[in-house]
Amino acid sequence: MAPAVYHRIRWQQGNKTEVIRVAHRMFLTGMAALAVAMTTAVWFVSAFLFGTAESLIAATVSVLLVGLTWFALPLRSRSIESESE
Repeated sequence: MAPAVYHRIRWQQGNKTEVIRVAHRMFLTGMAALAVAMTTAVWFVSAFLFGTAESLIAATVSVLLVGLTWFALPLRSRSIESESE
C-alpha cells in the first residue's frame, strides 16, 4: 500500500517523475518481501508435512517460479522492447 499512499500524498506537490520513481522502488521492494514471505511459507508448510529434503525442493521451486514470472520475464520483455525501438 505504501506506493499508493505516497503517490496520493505527493502527486499534487509536483516533481511527478520523482514521485513515480520512489513509488516504483517501494513497489519492487514490497514485491521482493512478498516473494520471501511466500517462499518461507512454502518451506515451512512443506517441512511440516513432508520433511527437510522435500521442503528444500519445494522452496527452491517456489524461488525459481517467482523469480521467473515476477522478475525475469518482465525484465526480458523490457529489454526486447527497447531493442526493437
